[in-house]
Amino acid sequence: METGIYAQQLELFQLFQPTNIKVCTSKFTFVDLFAGIGGFRIPLEELGGQCLGYSEIDKEAIKTYQNNFIKCNSEEIYLGDITNINKLPFEEIDILVGGVPCQPWSIAGKLLGLNDPRGKLWFNVFKLVKENQPKAFIFENVKGLTEPRNRASLNYIITNLTQAGYIIKYQVLNSYDFGLPQD
Repeated sequence: METGIYAQQLELFQLFQPTNIKVCTSKFTFVDLFAGIGGFRIPLEELGGQCLGYSEIDKEAIKTYQNNFIKCNSEEIYLGDITNINKLPFEEIDILVGGVPCQPWSIAGKLLGLNDPRGKLWFNVFKLVKENQPKAFIFENVKGLTEPRNRASLNYIITNLTQAGYIIKYQVLNSYDFGLPQD
Protein backbone atom coordinates (compact mmCIF):
# COMPACT_ATOMS: atom_id res chain seq x y z
CA MET A 1 0.00 0.00 0.00
CA GLU A 2 1.37 3.39 -0.98
CA THR A 3 1.70 6.08 1.65
CA GLY A 4 2.06 9.82 1.64
CA ILE A 5 0.41 12.69 -0.14
CA TYR A 6 0.73 11.17 -3.63
CA ALA A 7 -1.09 8.03 -2.48
CA GLN A 8 -3.93 10.21 -1.18
CA GLN A 9 -4.02 12.14 -4.46
CA LEU A 10 -4.01 8.89 -6.45
CA GLU A 11 -6.95 7.69 -4.39
CA LEU A 12 -8.86 10.90 -5.18
CA PHE A 13 -8.04 10.56 -8.90
CA GLN A 14 -9.31 6.98 -8.90
CA LEU A 15 -12.59 8.10 -7.33
CA PHE A 16 -13.07 10.75 -10.04
CA GLN A 17 -15.65 9.62 -12.58
CA PRO A 18 -15.77 11.98 -15.55
CA THR A 19 -19.22 12.39 -17.03
CA ASN A 20 -18.27 14.03 -20.28
CA ILE A 21 -15.61 11.79 -21.80
CA LYS A 22 -15.31 12.45 -25.52
CA VAL A 23 -13.29 10.59 -28.09
CA CYS A 24 -11.92 13.04 -30.63
CA THR A 25 -8.78 14.00 -32.42
CA SER A 26 -6.55 16.44 -30.63
CA LYS A 27 -6.84 20.15 -31.33
CA PHE A 28 -3.35 20.97 -30.05
CA THR A 29 -0.29 19.35 -28.52
CA PHE A 30 1.48 20.15 -25.28
CA VAL A 31 4.48 19.13 -23.20
CA ASP A 32 4.04 18.95 -19.43
CA LEU A 33 7.12 20.15 -17.50
CA PHE A 34 7.30 19.78 -13.70
CA ALA A 35 4.29 17.52 -14.27
CA GLY A 36 3.65 16.46 -10.68
CA ILE A 37 0.58 14.24 -10.75
CA GLY A 38 -0.96 15.95 -13.78
CA GLY A 39 -2.77 19.05 -12.56
CA PHE A 40 -2.09 20.93 -15.80
CA ARG A 41 -2.84 17.96 -18.01
CA ILE A 42 -6.45 17.34 -17.01
CA PRO A 43 -7.88 20.68 -18.17
CA LEU A 44 -5.69 20.72 -21.29
CA GLU A 45 -6.99 17.30 -22.32
CA GLU A 46 -10.55 18.42 -21.59
CA LEU A 47 -9.91 21.26 -24.05
CA GLY A 48 -8.77 18.78 -26.71
CA GLY A 49 -5.02 18.74 -26.10
CA GLN A 50 -2.70 15.80 -26.58
CA CYS A 51 0.30 15.40 -24.29
CA LEU A 52 3.46 14.54 -26.23
CA GLY A 53 5.69 14.11 -23.19
CA TYR A 54 6.24 15.02 -19.57
CA SER A 55 9.09 15.80 -17.20
CA GLU A 56 9.10 15.13 -13.46
CA ILE A 57 11.70 13.91 -10.95
CA ASP A 58 9.66 12.87 -7.91
CA LYS A 59 9.34 9.07 -8.06
CA GLU A 60 5.94 8.93 -6.35
CA ALA A 61 4.56 11.70 -8.55
CA ILE A 62 5.83 9.88 -11.67
CA LYS A 63 4.15 6.67 -10.55
CA THR A 64 0.86 8.49 -9.94
CA TYR A 65 1.11 10.36 -13.26
CA GLN A 66 1.75 7.15 -15.17
CA ASN A 67 -1.08 5.33 -13.41
CA ASN A 68 -3.45 8.15 -14.25
CA PHE A 69 -2.51 8.90 -17.84
CA ILE A 70 -0.17 6.60 -19.72
CA LYS A 71 -2.90 4.11 -20.56
CA CYS A 72 -4.54 7.00 -22.46
CA ASN A 73 -1.54 7.71 -24.68
CA SER A 74 1.06 4.97 -24.97
CA GLU A 75 3.11 7.03 -27.45
CA GLU A 76 3.79 9.72 -24.88
CA ILE A 77 7.44 10.12 -23.85
CA TYR A 78 8.78 10.38 -20.30
CA LEU A 79 11.45 13.07 -20.65
CA GLY A 80 13.13 12.67 -17.26
CA ASP A 81 14.77 15.47 -15.31
CA ILE A 82 14.43 18.90 -16.95
CA THR A 83 18.07 19.68 -16.10
CA ASN A 84 19.14 16.89 -18.49
CA ILE A 85 17.03 18.03 -21.46
CA ASN A 86 18.74 20.20 -24.06
CA LYS A 87 16.07 20.04 -26.74
CA LEU A 88 12.69 18.35 -26.70
CA PRO A 89 12.38 15.45 -29.19
CA PHE A 90 9.31 16.85 -30.96
CA GLU A 91 9.22 18.67 -34.29
CA GLU A 92 6.46 21.01 -33.21
CA ILE A 93 4.90 21.86 -29.84
CA ASP A 94 1.81 23.98 -29.56
CA ILE A 95 1.99 24.69 -25.82
CA LEU A 96 4.72 24.17 -23.23
CA VAL A 97 3.25 24.09 -19.71
CA GLY A 98 4.62 23.73 -16.23
CA GLY A 99 4.41 24.49 -12.57
CA VAL A 100 7.98 25.56 -11.83
CA PRO A 101 8.81 24.89 -8.14
CA CYS A 102 7.40 27.68 -5.97
CA GLN A 103 9.47 27.41 -2.78
CA PRO A 104 12.00 30.10 -3.84
CA TRP A 105 9.22 32.74 -3.84
CA SER A 106 6.82 31.33 -1.27
CA ILE A 107 6.63 32.57 2.32
CA ALA A 108 6.76 28.87 3.21
CA GLY A 109 10.26 28.72 1.68
CA LYS A 110 13.52 30.60 2.28
CA LEU A 111 12.75 33.29 -0.34
CA LEU A 112 16.04 32.78 -2.19
CA GLY A 113 14.49 33.39 -5.61
CA LEU A 114 16.76 32.60 -8.55
CA ASN A 115 19.57 31.79 -6.08
CA ASP A 116 17.65 28.74 -4.85
CA PRO A 117 18.51 25.55 -6.80
CA ARG A 118 14.78 25.16 -7.54
CA GLY A 119 14.60 28.79 -8.70
CA LYS A 120 17.46 28.10 -11.10
CA LEU A 121 15.19 25.64 -12.91
CA TRP A 122 13.83 28.70 -14.72
CA PHE A 123 17.12 28.72 -16.67
CA ASN A 124 16.20 25.27 -18.02
CA VAL A 125 12.77 26.63 -18.95
CA PHE A 126 14.37 29.54 -20.83
CA LYS A 127 16.61 27.09 -22.73
CA LEU A 128 13.70 24.84 -23.74
CA VAL A 129 11.54 27.77 -24.81
CA LYS A 130 14.37 29.20 -26.94
CA GLU A 131 15.37 25.83 -28.46
CA ASN A 132 11.86 24.53 -29.18
CA GLN A 133 9.93 27.73 -29.92
CA PRO A 134 6.47 26.46 -28.89
CA LYS A 135 3.55 28.45 -30.24
CA ALA A 136 2.73 29.41 -26.65
CA PHE A 137 3.55 28.52 -23.07
CA ILE A 138 1.83 28.64 -19.70
CA PHE A 139 3.80 28.57 -16.47
CA GLU A 140 2.28 28.92 -13.04
CA ASN A 141 3.73 29.87 -9.69
CA VAL A 142 2.78 31.38 -6.35
CA LYS A 143 1.52 34.92 -5.85
CA GLY A 144 4.75 35.63 -3.95
CA LEU A 145 6.65 35.80 -7.24
CA THR A 146 4.77 39.03 -8.04
CA GLU A 147 5.40 40.68 -4.67
CA PRO A 148 7.91 43.55 -4.35
CA ARG A 149 10.59 41.43 -2.63
CA ASN A 150 10.67 39.17 -5.72
CA ARG A 151 10.21 41.83 -8.41
CA ALA A 152 13.79 41.44 -9.69
CA SER A 153 13.23 37.69 -10.24
CA LEU A 154 9.92 38.26 -12.00
CA ASN A 155 11.46 40.93 -14.23
CA TYR A 156 14.35 38.61 -15.07
CA ILE A 157 11.94 35.80 -16.02
CA ILE A 158 9.84 38.14 -18.17
CA THR A 159 12.93 39.61 -19.85
CA ASN A 160 14.31 36.18 -20.77
CA LEU A 161 11.02 34.96 -22.18
CA THR A 162 10.56 38.22 -24.09
CA GLN A 163 14.06 37.89 -25.56
CA ALA A 164 13.03 34.45 -26.83
CA GLY A 165 10.48 36.25 -29.01
CA TYR A 166 7.29 36.13 -26.96
CA ILE A 167 4.84 38.68 -25.64
CA ILE A 168 4.46 37.97 -21.93
CA LYS A 169 1.29 38.47 -19.92
CA TYR A 170 0.88 37.40 -16.33
CA GLN A 171 -1.96 37.54 -13.88
CA VAL A 172 -2.58 36.50 -10.28
CA LEU A 173 -5.54 34.12 -10.15
CA ASN A 174 -7.32 32.64 -7.16
CA SER A 175 -7.93 28.92 -7.69
CA TYR A 176 -11.00 29.19 -5.49
CA ASP A 177 -12.64 31.25 -8.26
CA PHE A 178 -12.28 28.22 -10.55
CA GLY A 179 -13.91 25.71 -8.23
CA LEU A 180 -10.78 24.37 -6.57
CA PRO A 181 -10.75 23.92 -2.78
CA GLN A 182 -7.75 26.18 -2.22
CA ASP A 183 -7.50 29.91 -1.61
